[in-house]
Amino acid sequence: MKNHSQPKKIGIFGHVGTQNLGDETIIAAVIQNIRLRYPDAEIRAFTFNPEDTNLRHGIASFPIRRLNGAARPAVSLKQQGLASSPANEPLAGRQGIKSDLKKIPLLYGALKSVQKGLQVAWGPFKELGFLVRCYKNLKGIDLLIVAGSGQLTDHSGGPWAYPYTIFKWSVLARARGAKLAFVSIGTSWINSSVSEFFLKSALSRADYRSCRDESSGHQVEELGIPGENIVVPDLAYSLKMPGIVARSGAPASSPIVGINPIPFFHENFWHKGDKKLYDDYVVTQADFASWLIHRGYNVVFFPTQLRADPPAIHDIIQTLERQNPEISGQLNVDPPIHSSEELISAMSRMDIVVAARYHGVLISHLLHKPVLAVSYHQKTTDLMARMGQSECTIEIDACTLDALKSRFLFLESQTKIIEAELERRVPLCRTVLDAQYERVFGLLEQTTA
Repeated sequence: MKNHSQPKKIGIFGHVGTQNLGDETIIAAVIQNIRLRYPDAEIRAFTFNPEDTNLRHGIASFPIRRLNGAARPAVSLKQQGLASSPANEPLAGRQGIKSDLKKIPLLYGALKSVQKGLQVAWGPFKELGFLVRCYKNLKGIDLLIVAGSGQLTDHSGGPWAYPYTIFKWSVLARARGAKLAFVSIGTSWINSSVSEFFLKSALSRADYRSCRDESSGHQVEELGIPGENIVVPDLAYSLKMPGIVARSGAPASSPIVGINPIPFFHENFWHKGDKKLYDDYVVTQADFASWLIHRGYNVVFFPTQLRADPPAIHDIIQTLERQNPEISGQLNVDPPIHSSEELISAMSRMDIVVAARYHGVLISHLLHKPVLAVSYHQKTTDLMARMGQSECTIEIDACTLDALKSRFLFLESQTKIIEAELERRVPLCRTVLDAQYERVFGLLEQTTA
């Protein structure tokens, strides 16, 4: 615990508020570690969805981006189960007017063209006004932590989404005199030279930076940024979980396999759509679940991305019930999961996990659960290698039913060995992360030296 007469002001920046519980676990871990060292610190979050962040984490929160000229609106809290909200009557009225206008195609088309023209003309002025508000929201911040997850990417929205957002906040933070730390950051697809410019400029301003996996470290090196580029485990490994006890051994009833699928090549929830690839993935997952049930397991499907995963789960279950109507009553979808705490609690009741999401894999590690990782990106392959679990990894392009069966049987035969290995390796990750926190928070001492 640090002792200072003047309370510190620490900002946490993250592309969170999109119902991705893995990313929310990262933010929870950072808050927890700040409170451990600076109990009286003022913490501010800068996220996609400030209202959601405030409700989940109980800290002051501000938007990082505009949407159509305004701060990005909150995702429906009623949908998330976090809070109930009254009907939005003005919005309903506007929707009614819009519906009426659509009945007059020429008028509606003309008004849409005028609207788009005004947006283009006024966009730069609105962005300038937003930047001024962001600058004010950063007032007094001693340290801005860009906290983990796969933020170095342009696969969602192009260079003017994630890359530009990180660039502008790095400029604003340094203009405010705040220390800037990119902590256990992950990369994903980067396809534009403009993105590379924004990301290189932002990372070059950092007082500290680290990547969460080797593949991300290599991508950062390829951007040509001088200085050290170190690899430190994902921040979620630093989350302390009081009250959550990982259950080991099978219960009296049938053991539980938790399956965490992704919408692989879904036209609405993947960076590119391919109906055949998606349908093949759904059928394979359904067949695998059927095989598990016939082996005597209870199968539980669970999401970690609350917006994108449920449609895939729905399609898999529908396919399974259509192909095997006799086992429809044996399918389970865990009780509604709305928070990282509920996710961890649900996973603690599972005996084995089959996960495609990065943090579905990682949380299994935290709970010392044997996990079969279906890797759609090198980050997951690197994660499993770090934990000595490469033999329990399948690349998603090679994820056939036979491959799933083979790897599962191997994992099933090694559960005790895997649990013991995770019990050994998870504390090592925590130790490395503790050292990183000390280094990052050491930047605060430099501001008062």
